[in-house]
Order: sequence, then C-alpha cells, then structure tokens
Amino acid sequence: MALVMVATLFLLKQKIQGQTQWPMLPINDLVTALEHLLPRRQLTAEELV
Repeated sequence: MALVMVATLFLLKQKIQGQTQWPMLPINDLVTALEHLLPRRQLTAEELV
C-alpha cells in the first residue's frame, strides 16, 4: 500500500510540474509515457508462461 501511495505522489508531482507546459495532460497519459520510457527487466520463458 505504501508503494502505491508513493507512486501516486510521484505522478501527481510530475503532473503539477508539467502543468505549465502541458496543461491538459491527464494522469493516464503520464502513466503511459512512463511505461514506455522507464527500463524493464527481461522476463524468462517461465515467467512469460
């Protein structure tokens, strides 16, 4: 639960900081952008199954 709250706080801070540059940026778009920009670990074949 604490990690979810920290992640939400991070997203809200990012939205507030970018509000002057992107005034209509919804949180969902920010989450999608971060999913594409942040690195992910490689999954093994067993994990994919």
